[in-house]
Amino acid sequence: MGPVLITFIRLVKTPEAMNDVIVESYFKALDFIQNELKERGSKFLDGDQPGYADYMIWPWFERLITLDDERIKMDEPKYGLMLAYIKNMLQDPVVNEYLLPKEIFKEFHSAFILGTKPKYDLLEK
Repeated sequence: MGPVLITFIRLVKTPEAMNDVIVESYFKALDFIQNELKERGSKFLDGDQPGYADYMIWPWFERLITLDDERIKMDEPKYGLMLAYIKNMLQDPVVNEYLLPKEIFKEFHSAFILGTKPKYDLLEK
C-alpha cells in the first residue's frame, strides 16, 4: 500500500512533485490488489464480506476517490474489479457508517495546498 499512500500524500501536499515513477508505482499497487481479487474470485480480499485487509486499506481508497486528478483515474476496462471493489466497500454498513462526504475531504486537504492550517473541526458543523 506504500505507493497508494505516497500518491495520496503527493497529490494533497505537493501535487507539483507528482511524477511518472509515482504514478507507475500507484498503478502497480492497484494491479496487485486487482490480481488478488481476481485470483480469490471474491468481492473483497477477505471473501464475500470485508475483513481485516479490506478495512486496513480502505481509508486510503476512500481518500483517493475524492481527488479529481486524471493521472490516478482508474479506467473501467482495465480496473473493473477495483472499481467494483470500491463500490462494494462503499455499500458495506461499517464503511458507510463512517463515510465522510467528498466535500469534507476536499476542504480539509485544501489547507495543505494553500499552506494554511487544516480545519480539524470540520465535522462539528
